[in-house]
Amino acid sequence: MSRLSSGLLIAVVMFSTAFMGCGTSTAGNDSAVPALITSPNSASVDELQAAIASLLNTDHVMIAQSAFTDTSVLSIEPAMHKDTNGRLLMGRSIVMPESVQLLIHGDTCLLEHAKSGQRKILQITTCRAE
Repeated sequence: MSRLSSGLLIAVVMFSTAFMGCGTSTAGNDSAVPALITSPNSASVDELQAAIASLLNTDHVMIAQSAFTDTSVLSIEPAMHKDTNGRLLMGRSIVMPESVQLLIHGDTCLLEHAKSGQRKILQITTCRAE
């Protein structure tokens, strides 16, 4: 085999290997799908609030009892800072809201932070595919 043809063969093999690697990302193998809560209750809300707070690296998050019942995506806005009289201290917030999505993988419900891709498995909350 000539030097030119062996170099071309190596290049084709390297390109093919690289191309095949593109199709095997973890996102492609992930069968988690968007989900909705099946029976929201105070325990599931508490679990969701704790999971969201953990994903957003904050102390506390408040969500409505109806969160994740109509849509799998929830936007979380930062709390507005107020003085002792209840007046806003900073005026309009320019911080973009964070987004989390409820997913189901098999029988397991989990939350995913849109920006980081981090996930938290939910033990109490029950859900179904959206």
